[in-house]
Amino acid sequence: MKPQSSPQSPPSPISSLSNSRFTPRTADRLTIIFLILLPPVFFWRETLGWLTLGDQDALFWFFPIYKLVAEQIRAGHLPLWDPYMYSGTPLFSQMQAGVLDPINWIYLLGVTARTLTLAQETSFAIALLAAWSYARRLGWKRRAGVVTAVIYAFSGFAVGRTIYPGLLHIFALAPLPLCFIERIYQSWVRRNTDGWRAAFVGSLIVAWQIFAGHPQPFVYSSLLAASYALFCAFLRKQERPQKQHPDSETDGNISSRKSGNQRSKLLSLRFLAQCAWMYVAGVGLAAVQLLPAVEFAGQSVRREWTYEMFTAHSLHPVSLLTSLFPFFHGGGRGIYHLPFWGNYWHHNEAQIYLGAMALSLAAAGLICAWRNQFRVGVYWGGVAVFAGLLSLGGYVPLLSQAIYQIPLLNNFRSPNRHWMEVTLAVAVLSGYATNLLLRDQQREPRKKTSPVGRWIMIVAGALAFLCLSPGVLVLSRPDLAERIARDFSGLETFPAELFRQANAEFYLPMITAAGAFLLVFFVVRTRRQPYWYPLLLLFLLIDFNLYAAFAPINSAKKPETFIGRAMPEEIRAGQHESERWRSHVLLNGSSGDFSPDGFYGYEMITGYDPLINAAYKTFSGIDEAGHSYLTSPLDVRDQTLDLLSVRYLMCAPALPDAQSDWRAQKIRDDLSDSTRWRRLPFRGDMPGWRDFEVYENLRALPRAWLVSRVIPVFEGDQLKTIRGGISLSGLRSFDPHKAALIEPGAFSQLTQKLQISAVESEESVGQIIRTERSGLASVRVEVATSQPSMLVINEISLPGWRARIDGAETKLWRVDYTLCGLELPAGTHRVEMFFQPRSLVVGAIISATTLLVMLGISGRRKRAFSVDNQ
Repeated sequence: MKPQSSPQSPPSPISSLSNSRFTPRTADRLTIIFLILLPPVFFWRETLGWLTLGDQDALFWFFPIYKLVAEQIRAGHLPLWDPYMYSGTPLFSQMQAGVLDPINWIYLLGVTARTLTLAQETSFAIALLAAWSYARRLGWKRRAGVVTAVIYAFSGFAVGRTIYPGLLHIFALAPLPLCFIERIYQSWVRRNTDGWRAAFVGSLIVAWQIFAGHPQPFVYSSLLAASYALFCAFLRKQERPQKQHPDSETDGNISSRKSGNQRSKLLSLRFLAQCAWMYVAGVGLAAVQLLPAVEFAGQSVRREWTYEMFTAHSLHPVSLLTSLFPFFHGGGRGIYHLPFWGNYWHHNEAQIYLGAMALSLAAAGLICAWRNQFRVGVYWGGVAVFAGLLSLGGYVPLLSQAIYQIPLLNNFRSPNRHWMEVTLAVAVLSGYATNLLLRDQQREPRKKTSPVGRWIMIVAGALAFLCLSPGVLVLSRPDLAERIARDFSGLETFPAELFRQANAEFYLPMITAAGAFLLVFFVVRTRRQPYWYPLLLLFLLIDFNLYAAFAPINSAKKPETFIGRAMPEEIRAGQHESERWRSHVLLNGSSGDFSPDGFYGYEMITGYDPLINAAYKTFSGIDEAGHSYLTSPLDVRDQTLDLLSVRYLMCAPALPDAQSDWRAQKIRDDLSDSTRWRRLPFRGDMPGWRDFEVYENLRALPRAWLVSRVIPVFEGDQLKTIRGGISLSGLRSFDPHKAALIEPGAFSQLTQKLQISAVESEESVGQIIRTERSGLASVRVEVATSQPSMLVINEISLPGWRARIDGAETKLWRVDYTLCGLELPAGTHRVEMFFQPRSLVVGAIISATTLLVMLGISGRRKRAFSVDNQ
């Protein structure tokens, strides 16, 4: 069979259909307006304010963080520090806070359910425009580009990620670097100078991706862009300048051919250099965000990520059915009643719905690309297959073990997020198939069946059969379906009689698949083809909207109405600047995650953050989800909570689960010690927290105190000493009011007077006159001492904390395992401790330098271009 010529060779602007009433530019503008207005219509209930577009993480983690950032910026402060979680944690260094993300600047208008919905819908609009722009850059018709955009932006992966706004923002931008690489490639083919201009603008998009706040999709998107650039440079041969026919070679044209090959290699290097410059410049522009984030991540629990964590939320091969059955794992709302089954949190991570229509178009597009020798289409088919294998994670052990050995990539969990690349590949291939249909309709409008139409019909029929087979089996023989499910490795614990509850989870996808086949049959066989495209687009939108309408992606609650309400009113009223304190929420280990939104504005030693500082996790006994995995901090011998200034403890009514009764009894026994704990009579007024008992810690230390003795103790023994596990020589028990623990190496660097006083004196050496917080990232202490001493400030010792004594910068010491300490000479002093990471300063210098270099190069090229034209 003679290969058909590719419609993408060479790329050229898309002309309107012959019967179009608009000029190409006007048609483009109208399409852009349509795509911008589509998300508010698609999420119409959220747009009207009936629901909030976002749930779970979007409400209890991202919303408070965005609120904190917006409040700090409006107050004129750079949001560097968050004192409200984990006894304080870097804020600007936390990439997911998205401080510099332009989408998040919407929150400067106010952080409400309305602005959260607006920001989410803006992300979907960007995703639509980005995917459409890439399709148009490939040379496809506008309507084919719209199909690509709709499948990419409204698929299950995108819609399901509204609970992770930072991830959604980068997902929306992912096609744009490919768009600029394609533009650079076209400038290479056409031998013009547009490539450097495209690299310049593309670097801004790369920086935006970094600012958007989630490193994992950015890394995956960057690897995809790198593979696309290499593919264009070395494998996309049909769009390069053609060689002369070998039969016509002479000595002269052989020499010319060799010269042409050398020139082609040089052009390939220039193309790759421009693509590399796009990313190098983008990373340089974002260094102000990137360097503090790398420094912060280096101190987190992710620096030693196990293979089990790396492969957590791998897609089980059976879970691939979720691409056709949107709630195959259960967890849907409304008409869907099947409860979620599977690993914890996997009901959100396994949202990969694409639908029968999108998959039919994509499969047909891949087949036609192979038959037409259209290498871009074949490349995207390879991306879909390889990314699909990566999303299976631990179920493809050889591949996942190899990826785990690669630095940076092994710091991520949830390999299912590689479905982002699968979604983009399916969208691109679907657009290609639609483009072929539109082309065939224009060339041969009376022809009943085009080659691509036949393949779409065949694949749609196969997918309809694939949906009907398990659907009929589950609905008619649920017990047999369950036995078959348990035969798969990894599903041995499949819940009994689960499929007996199935209903819409299976029959609705069966109807959708059958409807897709009937529509395709109508499109392929009818002579009235001008009407098929609106039906196809409408079918896709209805299909995806049926998924979105029942997915756990929205909430009837308005987060601004309950934020901070979990704290009892009596405690809220008692907080003032001169007497700051922290609180701790003791959760049942099986009761779910800690919700920071309920305690926004109040300093907690608990929190929710997968990047929790590793040393703090060890010290506090609190994990990433806010659960306490140790019971010893409640013991009368343990000083951990005292050192962290924990004054109030909120205790879950059911501690912990039934399999750990001894642990629950130990907690109850410790809380009954009246010398340490006092039960208070009040409760919080927020639903879900009204049954929590409140205890006051009678031994809580203030936020800053003086000690007269500094004791050299190795780090591991410091932790044991603080928890009451060991006694130090010469001390009956460790009293943090009188002594501080420090590493022996650091002890030897203290001034001689402090070393002497550390040995000879245990008497009080002064007093704290006043302690206050100036902003969130600065602490001021006025103190009077009668002799050299150590001032302990219970801020967590992290890179970035700096201190001044009477205006002169001084060294900070790490004392008591994880707190900050300062040497003070005798006298009255004004101490200021502030958080200002040097990595932020270095990053800002790099970003500013990169911007100046880019502006200089751009100005020089413009002047050179003007001179050439003259």
